Amino acid sequence: MKRLCACLITCFALASAPIAAQSPGGPPHDPIAEHVLPPELIVQHQKAIGLTDAQRTALIGEVKRVQSRMIDLQWDLQRAVERMSELIGQDKVDEAAALNQLDKVLTVEREIKRAHIALAARLKNLLTPEQQRTLRELRAASSTQRR
Repeated sequence: MKRLCACLITCFALASAPIAAQSPGGPPHDPIAEHVLPPELIVQHQKAIGLTDAQRTALIGEVKRVQSRMIDLQWDLQRAVERMSELIGQDKVDEAAALNQLDKVLTVEREIKRAHIALAARLKNLLTPEQQRTLRELRAASSTQRR
């Protein structure tokens, strides 16, 4: 399990490296993150935004569905990365095989990112514009306090 977590962290770090490389001298600006309202943020502030029982039920259902899919994708990613490691770890690397395996790793990473964005869109669509605005304000106030 620790290897799986380490592998996922590595893959996400590699996937975000191009964005970080574009922002020298400080934390990278993520233009997508400012529009996403993560489930944790919604749950943390459910009372403040007046989350209804229907919204809560829908949110839980969406998160459960995506979590179930993520388990399968994480296993697929682990297998693909392990195979990639085996190929690259050989003294004589079969370039075609390594690139083919890289395509498999990138396909799974794409599916993971796609599932995250789909969830973010569904969760945001569950909320009213007022709830969204309140969550953005609460997040901004929280990040200001941490500095």
